[in-house]
This record gives sequence, structure tokens and C-alpha cells, in this order.
Amino acid sequence: MSFYSSKLYYKGEKIEKIEKLASLFFSPESVKGMVFKDGEREMENLKKEGYKIILLTGAPYFIAENFKILGFDMVVPCYLEGRDGKFTGEIVSYPSGKKKKDILLKLSRELSIDLSISRGYGNSYEDREFLSLLGFPVAVNPSLKLKRFAERMGWEIKYWR
Repeated sequence: MSFYSSKLYYKGEKIEKIEKLASLFFSPESVKGMVFKDGEREMENLKKEGYKIILLTGAPYFIAENFKILGFDMVVPCYLEGRDGKFTGEIVSYPSGKKKKDILLKLSRELSIDLSISRGYGNSYEDREFLSLLGFPVAVNPSLKLKRFAERMGWEIKYWR
């Protein structure tokens, strides 16, 4: 696990301060400006078709919750441990790789989601774990390793701008 995926850079930071800064930097207006327009159109079309859209992300909860403005029905973020008002640097839960797969399986049972008719989008090789469960996996702006894997699997590959 890398320094950035471990979230160690939050260690010792005051939770209240970080949450406040995140709400300022990741305001609804700024979040809308961070999205690929092709992805935004894709989500709009899926919503029209009746899809429920769930985001599984390694982004911490205080950032990821702001993504709901984009139309996600549910956001499953990373949660960080806190003690005495500060982050410890430890992760409570982190949706990535195999964990994303496990979360998706649990959600599919709880929410009666038919994965064989579900779409999923990923950009890193670790995303192959959960994408493999879906009837319609899509590699978006994929890493080279995911691109090669997606080609072997016959998955759709998209490049969003």
C-alpha cells in the first residue's frame, strides 16, 4: 500500500479542521467542475434508464460525500480512524481491490442488485476485481495494465474527456 492510499498524511491532523477544509475545497460547485463531461453525460443517461449509481471510492468520507451532487444514489468512501479529535493515520475501511469486490457482493445481496445486468467503471488494475463481477464492465481512461486486461477480457474501453 502506498503512502497516499494508506492516508498516513492525515495522521495527527485535527478531524474538525480537515472536514472544514474539505467542505470548502470540495464544494458542490467545485466538484461539478472536476468531472469528465463524458462521464457526467454517461451518468445522466444511466439515470434516465433507471440505473442506481453507486460510487465505491478510496476517497475519504469528508471528500466523497460531496460527490453526491453528481447524482450518485450511494457513496461508499474510505473511513479513517480518529482519536481525541485527531486522525490516527489508520484506516477503518477502504474500498479498493478485493475489498471493492466484497462490498459490491454485499450491496448486491442487501439491495437485490442483479450484477449480470449491472454496469461498472474502473480505471486501475485493482478495479478488475469488482469489474469481473459485472455483466457490463467498462475500463475508463485505464492504466496500461487494466487496458491490457480489459482487452483480453473483451471489456469495453472508454476515454473520457
